[in-house]
Amino acid sequence: MTVIAPPACCPSSFLQGNLVPQGSTVLLCLHGDIDVDTTDHLAHLFAHATAGTPGDVVVDLAGVDFLGAAGVRALLIHAEDLDRRHLRLQVVNPRPLIHEVLRIGGVPVTDTAETLPCP
Repeated sequence: MTVIAPPACCPSSFLQGNLVPQGSTVLLCLHGDIDVDTTDHLAHLFAHATAGTPGDVVVDLAGVDFLGAAGVRALLIHAEDLDRRHLRLQVVNPRPLIHEVLRIGGVPVTDTAETLPCP
């Protein structure tokens, strides 16, 4: 597991992320809020998740307390970026309210992922 520190742009970010490589897939475990104040950090986390030999990215939202419109947009942008590279973004384990926000925003949620759960 790799803990990724927030970039210089947002050192006191309310979003924390851990990367857990699992074969050709990277599990990105998020904790905190995903909103306009944390999307730069989310982009930073995705850059680390897809660096080197990128594979599919599974984003575990079990630890996310708040998801704003900017966060939904950021997830869609990262999904489109991976799709252009013939890779997948899977979103798993959102809390019920977060799940509803994702549904309204058009972000598909995967019921089960081919990864181990976040530590």
